[in-house]
Amino acid sequence: MKVNFDLIKTREPQIVFDVPIDEDDIRMGASDKSFLFYGNDSKKLDLYDQTGLKHTEKLTITSKIWEIVWSSHFDRYLLQADTSFYTYDEQNHQFQLLKQIKPVEPIIMFCGCTCFEEILFIYYEGWGCRIEEWNMTDFSIRKYWKNETERRIIQMLFSIKNPNHIGVTVSDQKDIRRFELRDRDMKILKVVNIDRCSCPIPIPTTGDWLISHRDSKVFSLVKDDCTSETIIEYNENVEKAVFLADYNCLAIATQNNQLRFYYVL
Repeated sequence: MKVNFDLIKTREPQIVFDVPIDEDDIRMGASDKSFLFYGNDSKKLDLYDQTGLKHTEKLTITSKIWEIVWSSHFDRYLLQADTSFYTYDEQNHQFQLLKQIKPVEPIIMFCGCTCFEEILFIYYEGWGCRIEEWNMTDFSIRKYWKNETERRIIQMLFSIKNPNHIGVTVSDQKDIRRFELRDRDMKILKVVNIDRCSCPIPIPTTGDWLISHRDSKVFSLVKDDCTSETIIEYNENVEKAVFLADYNCLAIATQNNQLRFYYVL
């Protein structure tokens, strides 16, 4: 089913919530049916579905949460902190530490992660960072790589339609950013130069990538094979966004402290 993201330019959002948006300090991650919104200042984890807020949980951990992804292997959310991983069950709201996943060196911090079925990719902070492929059936590291020394990874997500592809946003030391399409051996297949790109959102139905721009009122819609890019204008600066595939619902957190829901059919 084709998704029409141009509707965010012509339609008012179906649902709007006022939420505190602290720049670079909120995290969002989605399953097909729901998403989590987390504020590192408040330590408050909010669970939403397509109709709105469903549950709020206050977390007691001291470290920041850097990434939230859905794990089909655990049928739970994965929350990645500085040096640890947690699972969150959206049904019974249980929050659990995964003691088996630790950094290779205690002084190095995790930066982000992505997963598909039993495979988990973890990348570390810094230039030329280490990237690891974990198998979550036995919590073993199967492979690892070093990223390019002149670039750092901002975010990395599996394509949902083609799990052999991974979308990666990176920046250089002048903070010039771009989107890379990689395979599962971290080989760069295609590059799209988008100076202010930040967070890629994989679209399951088409395989395309919806990319938000840092401190900007535009999204980029990049074709699945990176052969074309379409600019979608918006009326507010975007902080984060997620897509709920079962409902074709795009949830946008704007820098004017709002959470906006659009049904983009």
